[in-house]
Order: sequence, then C-alpha cells, then structure tokens
Amino acid sequence: MSFVIGSLSVVLSMLFFLLFLGWRRLIYPRDLLIFAGLFLVEYLLYLIQLLPPVFFSYMTFTIMFIILYKNTKAVFLAIAFPAVYYALSILSWHLTFGLAHSLGVPSTGDRYPYFSVALPLQLILVVSVILFVLLIAILLKYLDLRWQLFHVLIHDMRTSTVIAVFILISMLIANSLHVNAYRGQTDNLTLSILSIISYSLVLVFIIVVTIQAIKSAAKTAKIKQAQLYSEQLERVNTDVQAFQHDYRSILMSLSSFIENEDWQNLKTFFYEELAQTADTDATSDTLHKDLNNIQLVPLYSVLQTKLAQSENYGIVTRFYAPTPVYSVTMPMIDLIRCVSILMDNACEAAQKATEPTLTVTLTQDDEKLYLQVENTIAANQPLDIKQMMTNGYSTKGTNRGKGLANLAKIVKRTPGADYSLTKTDNTFTLYLELVRGN
Repeated sequence: MSFVIGSLSVVLSMLFFLLFLGWRRLIYPRDLLIFAGLFLVEYLLYLIQLLPPVFFSYMTFTIMFIILYKNTKAVFLAIAFPAVYYALSILSWHLTFGLAHSLGVPSTGDRYPYFSVALPLQLILVVSVILFVLLIAILLKYLDLRWQLFHVLIHDMRTSTVIAVFILISMLIANSLHVNAYRGQTDNLTLSILSIISYSLVLVFIIVVTIQAIKSAAKTAKIKQAQLYSEQLERVNTDVQAFQHDYRSILMSLSSFIENEDWQNLKTFFYEELAQTADTDATSDTLHKDLNNIQLVPLYSVLQTKLAQSENYGIVTRFYAPTPVYSVTMPMIDLIRCVSILMDNACEAAQKATEPTLTVTLTQDDEKLYLQVENTIAANQPLDIKQMMTNGYSTKGTNRGKGLANLAKIVKRTPGADYSLTKTDNTFTLYLELVRGN
C-alpha cells in the first residue's frame, strides 16, 4: 500500500505539474487518455512482476517525455521538463520522507518511498510533495509570462539534442544514487547527500542553459528589430525621393500652363489631379500619425505594409491607435503572424463588398492590449462563426481556410490571449485580446 500511494503521488504531481503549466499548450485533452493508459500498463507490469519497482520512476519519466515530445517536437523541452519535475519531486521527497526518516521513521529497504509510515502521515507527506511541485509550477508560469519561457524552449532550443542527452544521463546517475541510498547497499547518509547534490546540480544546469537561451533569443530579436528598422528607414527614404520627383514634375506642369496662359487646363489640373492627391495624402497622413504610436518595429512594419496594400486595393482604410504601444507578452513572431492573417483575410473579404472598408483599432488598458479588425463583406455572405476558426473552413474553395485556424492555435498557446468574432449583414469583426508587457 505504501508503494502504491507513493507512486500515485508521483503520477498525480506530474499530471498537475503539466496541467498547470501548459494545458492546451503542452498537454491536450486526448493526452489524458494516453497518460492514463500508459500508467495503467506500467502498473499492470509491476503487479505481474515484469517491472521492478526501481524502474517505475523511469517509466513515469518516459511517459512525460512521450507526451511533451509528441506535442512540441522539441527534444530539449521534452527532456528538461521531466527532469525539472523529477528533480523537484525527489528534493521535496528529501524534505518530507527523508526528514521523517531522520526523525526516527525506519527504512523498509526495498521500494519507494522506502519507509513504512502510518497512512495519515504518509498522506500528509504526499500532499506536501504535490504542493511543493505546484509552487515551483507557479514560478515557471510567471517566468513564461515574463520572458516567453516556453516559446524559447520550443523554438530556439528545438535542436539542442546533445544538451538534452547530457541532462538525461545526469538524471540516471542522480536517480541511481537516490534509489540505492535506502536499499541497504552502502552508507545511506553518503548516498542521500550525493543524491541531493546531484539533483540540485541538474536543476542549476538546466536553469543556466535556459537563461542563456533566453538571453540569446532576446539578442536575436533585437537584431531582427534593428534590421526591420533599417529596412523601414530605406522605405521612408525611397518615399521621400519619390515625393521630390513628383514635386518637380508638378512644378514643371504648373509652369507650362502658366507660360502658355492655359488657365482652363491649369484649373482642371488643379482640381482633378492635385486636390485628389491632397485628399489621398491627408488620409495617408492620418494613418501614419497613429502608426507612429506603434513602438514595436516589427508590428509597425507589418501594419504599414498591410494598410498600404489595403489602400492599393481601393479599400477605404482607417487605422486608430490613440496611445503608444511599447510591448506585448505574445512572442513577436506569433504576433506578426496573427496580424498578417487578420489583415489578409479582412482585405480579401472587403474587396467583395459593395463599399470596401477596413478599420483597424489598437487600444489598451493597464493590463491588456486590444486589436480590432473590422471589414465590410458582401451582402448576405454566408459565414459560419462557429466553424470559421477550424482547420479547412473556407468560403473560397478547397485547400483553403488554414489562416484563422492557425491564429486560433497561436492564441490558445499564448497565456492570457483570447479572441472573439461578430458578424452583421454587411460587416465582420474579429477582436484579439493580448496581455501587455512591462
């Protein structure tokens, strides 16, 4: 019974650890069935004595690895997370069962948790282990919100196989020390201390590697932003040169009319050409005025490009951003993908409307950033709001409809993000809600 309760505590704490950290991001509903099935097979193998108790922890580690790798395809994360969890659970074991042993609880010397304690005390110790692991999970959740920890581990360290293998070997060594510490094979105290040191070193190593990865990702992001800013300056310089060329051409045309005293054509040229250009420039100036509030260079660039494309399509385009936007917790690559998907879909739908119009609004409060993309649509266009965000749904034919489905996936894996859709007879609006950065 002691072994069963101890093993269940390991399994439950691991499940809570995963659910708290990455529900619908690292672990999905279908994984619960996989988790339960593999654990049941593991326990049946133990009952028929095909799986020694000492290998129970290895199998549990393997189950966690399978689920994480299946969902992320990131070797480092799939090894590091089970290693962090398992090291924490063992260290918490030393703070609970190990401490109880030092106070006089005798060792059973055969299987986990290696001590024969009264059921009430064992339940208290098991709950203590689970609470300790969940406390660390809360800390990791905060780090993810603060520095996009999961994004770095999944994308920037996807191919760190050598480091992952080193962590795995270190865990095997540390676990052998822990298992043998209470099985009567050598001095308990020595192996117990070595076990604590080994697991602590594994945790420190993973923390150091992760910090370096976060710093590297931040440095890469700054370089990309600098490149985008440089490209933006080049585009502005090109626009200025084009304006200078157009300005000289206009002056030459005006001087030609004046020299020939062709007042009628001068009047026509002014009202039909220059005035129309001035109206267009005024609209463009309004767009650029609020665009200047977007302080995130990649976001600024994609918005400017998409808004310009919308105008070129003949769509009446409006953009509002009344306050400066400095930061957002969604990874920048994901944010650019979301904005591009929304703008492309809105432009495509607006072109089919009787009066093509696109309005993009960015507002924020102390905690959230709100993006609203509204576009006109063809009258009575059939749109199924409930199905729009599913993969493959499209009103444009087969092999389409992946954009909004991808957006839904990005939002689901981003902490604090959400979206909603509304539709009237002539308009379609998508709202995207994101957590602001510091």
